[in-house]
Amino acid sequence: MTKTRSKPAPSDSALRLGWRVLASPTEAARSCLGGRNLAPSLWIYAACLAAFGAYNWLKPPGFPAGQSFPVEDPGLGHSLQVALWNIPLEAGWIVFLMGLARFFESGTLIVRMVLGVAWAAASIVLLVLYAELHKFGKGGLLAGALAWLGLFYPLTRRVGASEWLPLASFMLAINAIAVVLAAPLTVAALARAEDAHKAAQVIGGLWLLGASTLGLRELRGMRLSRAFMAIFLTMVFQVTLSFTLYFAGLAPREILMALFSA
Repeated sequence: MTKTRSKPAPSDSALRLGWRVLASPTEAARSCLGGRNLAPSLWIYAACLAAFGAYNWLKPPGFPAGQSFPVEDPGLGHSLQVALWNIPLEAGWIVFLMGLARFFESGTLIVRMVLGVAWAAASIVLLVLYAELHKFGKGGLLAGALAWLGLFYPLTRRVGASEWLPLASFMLAINAIAVVLAAPLTVAALARAEDAHKAAQVIGGLWLLGASTLGLRELRGMRLSRAFMAIFLTMVFQVTLSFTLYFAGLAPREILMALFSA
């Protein structure tokens, strides 16, 4: 008697997966198990790049006031560069998060928290010593960066596709929140409503933080506190990596604009 294999569940459409992210991040994460939703996740991420490319293109020069990287005449080419630099940032986010998820999955939480915070703090101190105190040159900056980056290797070297695909799928899909936020941010920018713009940024940041934490907990079977620490420190490492690449001359300022584009 021939056994019939059960067919794998079909992937969601990008719209359905995006709605899952907005309505229930836990359900969205569950739907990404097995990596079956990688394709729609990539479409969501492409929509995010397009949405924030349009946002950066339409945003008035000099808005908001006091920005660190003002652009006098942002054109379509500049906006495209900012959007494209988001891609290595997204890749770094996924790698950092995998390493930190595995780091926080075991051991005593308080010990892991102390070690994790010290690890992240070291990457910040390195930047301060280079950029503010001028204690060493680019060679020292890169050597220090390789040291803290190298700690991710033992955490991720044995990770297989069965772990990478669900995490990548969900973290790409979570950008559905950014797609939704692009509209109020663009409207606020065009109206030069700085308070409304800041409010949208804060709401968006908290929404992304909360949804990512809930999704990671579901994907990895972690406690909420451990998932939160992994997400939070991933944010820190993404920022320090961006500034390290910029200060070392390995990336233009567009990488920082991609980091803070929202």
